Amino acid sequence: VVIEDGKSCPATFQIDMNVCNATDNVQLNFPDAIIPPGTQVCVPVTVENFTIFSASFSIEWDELVLQFDSLQNVSSVISPFFGPANLNTLQTSLGLLGVQIFDNITPATITIPNDSVLFEMCFTGIGQLGDCSGLGVTNSPAGVAIEDEMGLNLALSVDTGRICMAL
Repeated sequence: VVIEDGKSCPATFQIDMNVCNATDNVQLNFPDAIIPPGTQVCVPVTVENFTIFSASFSIEWDELVLQFDSLQNVSSVISPFFGPANLNTLQTSLGLLGVQIFDNITPATITIPNDSVLFEMCFTGIGQLGDCSGLGVTNSPAGVAIEDEMGLNLALSVDTGRICMAL
């Protein structure tokens, strides 16, 4: 890497990118599904390496293909403190849902086992045959921030999904 100041005085150094190891990132997994237009589907959002103190993120989809209906089947690990107040639903008509996870009853580390369901998202397919919507994570309306009990930021990996309209 070469950095220059306003007088073209360079500083050169190397960065070792091999130290980045995504295998221990917190991971959210979204599935693929095929549904007929006009029907409802509930898809599980699963996790890996989910040992956190708090998390916020937003889930995105194509609002012209899917209409958000509800969240259900919340993990028993977070269900005692996770409810409507943890969701920003103001922009679901735009394909955005904000999520915040924090144990405000007894603040402590939250661990959900690998491949477990965090929650299920239910949608109605409003697109036409052949239309598809991706499912993934974005930074709005809730910014992406995942922290451990020491307040250190944890990296997030996302395995995106897709729901397509077909018969």
